Amino acid sequence: MLACAVLPVAAPWRSELVGFVVGASLSMINNWLLANSIQKLVAFVLRQGREFGQVLYITGMIVRWFLIFGVLVYIAWTGWCGLLGLLAGYFIPPLLVLARLIHFLLFARVDYS
Repeated sequence: MLACAVLPVAAPWRSELVGFVVGASLSMINNWLLANSIQKLVAFVLRQGREFGQVLYITGMIVRWFLIFGVLVYIAWTGWCGLLGLLAGYFIPPLLVLARLIHFLLFARVDYS
């Protein structure tokens, strides 16, 4: 996270670098909102509520996707930073985390003694 704060200040003229930092930040915000949505969905299912909670969950999911899409369209429209860097910053960090998780699950050393 510190790198995301320092890189635009260190090299603001590199639009792809700024795009990568913005994309990574947007990805972190999206993952945080997704984790909250999953937590609320699990709590909703365990309580077996059927009325108002489901509407709130669906509305929150739609708002999250419109927010992400709106930020991507705004940045592409204004040309504020490099779109390729933005997309790389949005997709590459979660893929690296997923690859590390798969590696951990496949090659975990389990001591059964």
